Amino acid sequence: MKTARNLLCSLCMLVLLSNCQSDAIVETQQEETSQKQSSFKTTIISKQDIEANEKLNNKMNGLATVQNDQVGKNIHNEMHDFTIDTYIAKLVESNDSDKHSYTFPISRENYTGSTVENLVLSYIETNDDYKASLIMYHFTALQKQQYLLTGHVNTPYEISHEYIELDSSSIISKSIQPCIVTYQEFHNPQNSNSTYLHSTNGTVQNTCDHENDLINPCNITIEIEIFCPGGGSSGTGDTTDYNTPPTNNQDNSTTGGGGDSNGTDETTDDEADNIITSPITREESIKQSIEDCINGLAEFNTTDTTTIDSEILEQLNLPINLWNAINDYLSENGCSEELQEEIIEFLENEYAYPYPHCSSFEYAKPPNINTRACAVTNFTETFYTYGELDGEVGTIAATVHYELVFFVMPTWMTNGHAATNTAIAVNEALQKAKEWFYINYDASEEEIITYLDSKLIEQMAIFGGTKTDIPPFNIPSPAPYVTSLFTTGNCN
Repeated sequence: MKTARNLLCSLCMLVLLSNCQSDAIVETQQEETSQKQSSFKTTIISKQDIEANEKLNNKMNGLATVQNDQVGKNIHNEMHDFTIDTYIAKLVESNDSDKHSYTFPISRENYTGSTVENLVLSYIETNDDYKASLIMYHFTALQKQQYLLTGHVNTPYEISHEYIELDSSSIISKSIQPCIVTYQEFHNPQNSNSTYLHSTNGTVQNTCDHENDLINPCNITIEIEIFCPGGGSSGTGDTTDYNTPPTNNQDNSTTGGGGDSNGTDETTDDEADNIITSPITREESIKQSIEDCINGLAEFNTTDTTTIDSEILEQLNLPINLWNAINDYLSENGCSEELQEEIIEFLENEYAYPYPHCSSFEYAKPPNINTRACAVTNFTETFYTYGELDGEVGTIAATVHYELVFFVMPTWMTNGHAATNTAIAVNEALQKAKEWFYINYDASEEEIITYLDSKLIEQMAIFGGTKTDIPPFNIPSPAPYVTSLFTTGNCN
């Protein structure tokens, strides 16, 4: 019996060891599949670098129907009603060949959505020329915010594509057949020679350790495959509903929702094209323009010593119209040092904007009272924006003050849990009030408090609570309002 038992144990150990070895092999194979030597290099280049490429510069000049002659200004095309920002671009180069592309941000007047549009000029080796494409990243508002903060998006999204052909005066769409677009997104962490396959057609394949690294974000390279049955090209007649992902069988100029371009029947008339690019936003270009102005890198500003930490610009998430206003005002006034100091003051105030800390919310539930609540004293916040008010341009500030305010949370929460959730809710309400004040900076203090009250009640309701000015019960010692530069805290 003892011998049989020992034999059984030995067999079990062999099975376990075999399974461990098998798991290790699978994990290694998966790691090798998801990670490879980087095939492309991505670089941010300036307008001066673009102008040094004569062939590319000639192609860019052919885009303009209305062109501003000022350095670093943009190219506008009336036919498609978009503006190409030529202040900076992303150059994506192959490490193995002459294949490369230049990617420029595109903007449309009065557009406030979250889709990011890029013009991509891809180098064609066979005829030593550039082919133009319009690439659209259909981000949600949350995805765009994530991209602006981290340089990538880790949830599914769609890409659509449109070839555009150039002549000396306008952008003309090619006559078209529907095309199938598939793509792969690769991540290349900074200071690394490795590239990770992150997603295919918007479906995340591998999560990467660098995804939450705000200090060393990654570069993104998108490889887009355009397959056009019958040799056609995608064009402007795209009627896809981008709120509804296309099915695998749908034949249009957007991504195939996980379809594989290799699964299409090939004929001698079919054409496939490949584009390499890296997304770039209008916000990135404007921030770079502001940084060059303040830090003395712009052509018209080479004398003063005023500087700003580039991290402040990278991490701030202001509305595009506010970034535009700041950039335009700096440019129109020759990037004067006095004006720079005003802008720096505003941006530093925004960057250092504090979080409400959960220790501010000392909840209690007295015996025989079915309410959990807290009282906060001296709840004070200051909102900032930049613009013109009463004939003067500069930083505009408004302070709201609650001498005493009460918050209520469900009784099933612990005091610590209620405090942690209240800090989250108050922070969200303050962020929404900040965004509102960017535009409504002429509002009175009463109007600001009315708006903030509505957002506090709205955000507290998400957790089943509320904000009130009426004490739910006697709270003899209200807690002082406490803020933190880093987090809302965890008081659980």
